[in-house]
Amino acid sequence: MRHRKTWLVGVCLFALGGCSDGTVQRQVCGPFDTCVKVQIIGYDTASARRGLDTLFADLNRLDAIIQPGRSKGLRRMNALLQTQEWASINPSLYKLVRDSMGFYQASEGLYNPAIMGALLELWGFDRTPLPKQPPAPQEIEAILRARPRMSDLSLDGIRIRSNNALVKIDFGMLTHGHAVDIAIAYLQSLGIRQARVQIGNTARVLGQDRHGHWQLTVPRLLPGNGALTLYLQDGEAACSLRAEDRGQRYHKLLHPETGRPATASRAVAVIHGSATEASAACHALFAAGPASWRRIGSQMRIKDALLTAADGTVHAHAALTNRLVAPLPDATQVQWAP
Repeated sequence: MRHRKTWLVGVCLFALGGCSDGTVQRQVCGPFDTCVKVQIIGYDTASARRGLDTLFADLNRLDAIIQPGRSKGLRRMNALLQTQEWASINPSLYKLVRDSMGFYQASEGLYNPAIMGALLELWGFDRTPLPKQPPAPQEIEAILRARPRMSDLSLDGIRIRSNNALVKIDFGMLTHGHAVDIAIAYLQSLGIRQARVQIGNTARVLGQDRHGHWQLTVPRLLPGNGALTLYLQDGEAACSLRAEDRGQRYHKLLHPETGRPATASRAVAVIHGSATEASAACHALFAAGPASWRRIGSQMRIKDALLTAADGTVHAHAALTNRLVAPLPDATQVQWAP
């Protein structure tokens, strides 16, 4: 298990707590294997601090339930699924499973966390250091032949059962989106109207920042590792995925139908009103690649997305042009879609 580091950082010369303009920001690195950042504007500073204390405590508890690797709740659920008997699960896991079943259908199986747990474990992406060689082809084929799918699962209240003992769930970035949506809902319950929550590459905003619409910069999204900065409107979420090998030959964005790293895409970004749905769509569109991203996106109710293909061509919804803080570089080859 990777060593977890946790620290807090505030804005205004890194002073913890509030700033003279009434902005409160906190960053914690460790939960969800990434950094969690929350910024609150125009709210009583003391109340914002107390709210952040509660929020981060809740996110730490959620992390211990749903995040792959160290989560006792997820490990327990996967062990119970192997028995193919009915079992009760944590309500947080139940919601993720229920949502994932819908995303699986809408994506034509391209978002399929039921197979990802076994595949990621086989490839060794849950270990440090990473293996230097890929798994044997016959090992990959054995998992593919078993066809673990979200449709193998049945739900009854908070009880779950699988009819396939090879189902082993890994939700991927969906855990980030789910946690972001929970955090936004909590801030709204406090009466906060201007805020931004970001977990890893998934963010969602409330209201506007002090200069107008919130802006989100997505690094290494365009050809040549170029960044893209987008406007976000009240309540909107954005997420991104990109193939990063970190010095290894293989990236961890596996295609659920081949069991191997997806090769048609380099990066994808999605804007949606739900961080959970945006996160699932990122996985599905990355696997779909340039040939199918529009159809899969439409089925998942995605109207603002950008995909950089393996050949460097950018594919994007035309509506995204209204989101760009600056035009795409002149050398970028773009195929706009309605």
